[in-house]
Amino acid sequence: MKKTILIFITCLGFLLFLTGCKGSKKIQGTWKAQDAAATNVTITISKDTIKIGKETYDYTQNAVGVKNSYRYYGLKINKKMYSLIIPEKKNDVALLLQPDSEDNYLLGSLVYAMNKKSQPDYKEYVNEYLN
Repeated sequence: MKKTILIFITCLGFLLFLTGCKGSKKIQGTWKAQDAAATNVTITISKDTIKIGKETYDYTQNAVGVKNSYRYYGLKINKKMYSLIIPEKKNDVALLLQPDSEDNYLLGSLVYAMNKKSQPDYKEYVNEYLN
């Protein structure tokens, strides 16, 4: 009986590890986005791919947390680290940053301002969420 329970727990742990690399449901979906040059794009995030404009990339999620009441998700896209930050309790506003280090997912360069409902303004998001 102990052996069966141990095997079950091991299998469950392995499955949790495998699903931990996939993107959280809270970040999945279609986002309207804008970069620093005021170029508007659509970003679509699925459980293991991210499509930015016409380009599709595989990604893994390697971190999730809350800091200063901001939820963040660490993403590895094309061998580069990014963080997707959701600064409000609503899930329709987000920031895609390239962090300065893996020690702080909230500090870095804003790549895209993102919104699920309306077209975001990059400069407004910088002023509202990053200053």
